[in-house]
Amino acid sequence: MIEITYPTSEAAWIGLNKALVKIDEQPYKDKAKIYSSQVILYDVLIHIKRSYIPEDWDFTRTVNYRKAKWNGLKSNYVDKTHLEQVLASVKHRELKKTKNYNESMLFGNSHSHGKGCLLVCTFSRRHTDETPVLNVVMRASEIFKRGLLDFGLVHRIGEEAYGDQPFAVNIFAQQLWMGADWGSLLYVIDKPWFKELKGSNGFAGKVYEWYEKFRDQEEIMNMNYHAHRRACKVIQGITATPPLLARDCNLY
Repeated sequence: MIEITYPTSEAAWIGLNKALVKIDEQPYKDKAKIYSSQVILYDVLIHIKRSYIPEDWDFTRTVNYRKAKWNGLKSNYVDKTHLEQVLASVKHRELKKTKNYNESMLFGNSHSHGKGCLLVCTFSRRHTDETPVLNVVMRASEIFKRGLLDFGLVHRIGEEAYGDQPFAVNIFAQQLWMGADWGSLLYVIDKPWFKELKGSNGFAGKVYEWYEKFRDQEEIMNMNYHAHRRACKVIQGITATPPLLARDCNLY
């Protein structure tokens, strides 16, 4: 198993993406599988010390998502009746100042489109820890496109349980993967870091090749895949309006 620790949810998403792009430099590189233009890690435990995503984070600028994407994520994964039952149990334990508990919420898969990536979230208090923790089990995640939005959903669920109180998150992902095409969108996150990939070999080189392809594409609508058209628009700065900000991604 691979264990990685990050200070916040935002740092975890950025750090995981950068690590996958530069997989040859990671201490767990021998556990990575590279197939064509994909890099895959299995059995990854991600420790996030404090669940946090800036409220002004722009999901449109990074992946060209609109509000419908967030609404679809909620409706697929969250059964509000089940969530409220679990939250009631958690809040009751918090009110009683219970020092050790575990309350689990099962994520749904109401769309039945074969996603079902988020499986279960357990709200926990432990005798030795000052802050509560959400323990999440994830089947698989394409980390660039969906990773931070999934982290955002977990964050909002945690806020419903603990309010303004800080909480940690542990995510066990049975599979994390990245396509070199979507890895190229890291350009909009950290341009100086990304430009250093030019001339790289291996997977990082493939990522940079996709960036150049998307950057130089003139007839975006002629690309075969809708996802690649979206990637072109992100790199070329032609994204949807109004933007989808983290503050707009609420449970209720």
